[in-house]
Amino acid sequence: MLLNVLAAKDPATERQRRPVDYTYGGGLIYDALGSYNMAWRIGVAVGLAAGIVEIAFALIKPTAPPLMRTA
Repeated sequence: MLLNVLAAKDPATERQRRPVDYTYGGGLIYDALGSYNMAWRIGVAVGLAAGIVEIAFALIKPTAPPLMRTA
């Protein structure tokens, strides 16, 4: 039953599971390094990278699609 709930693709279930995953990951980093500093650095780096990628895609203008020829 628990595995079915965790494997479900229901948006509500996904929304509830993500914070648990992030908390678990932060705990693993804390256990490995004894500090949350690396977790903060990773979070900031991922956020900055995502922002840069989003800005880059916003600046790229899509080209016009090719016109279809009629027979």
